[in-house]
Amino acid sequence: MSEWISVKNRLPEIETEVLIRTQWKSCGDPRSIITTAYYEDGTVLEDDSRYNWAEIWEWGIYDEEKDGYRIPKGWWESNHYIHEDHYNNVDDEVTHWMPLPEPPEEENNGCS
Repeated sequence: MSEWISVKNRLPEIETEVLIRTQWKSCGDPRSIITTAYYEDGTVLEDDSRYNWAEIWEWGIYDEEKDGYRIPKGWWESNHYIHEDHYNNVDDEVTHWMPLPEPPEEENNGCS
């Protein structure tokens, strides 16, 4: 498995899903979460993104020259089992990330 990479040292490739570790303080105690997310650098237009950004006109950054909406810079978490486009901006501080592991090889269960 890969090692955790500090966001101070390097960011992942844009729109590449990775594991992230976030942190915040609650009542003075540090808290953290590990989840999957991807990073946007603020340069990707909605039409060029690998993700479908529903209602981006309400919160995206309009680029008059390109006549399209840019996805705001930041970390984004997506739900994998929801049947509509869904993403959340990660509001907590992202401190580290690591590539996702390779999935296991599929077993052939008699189907071809």
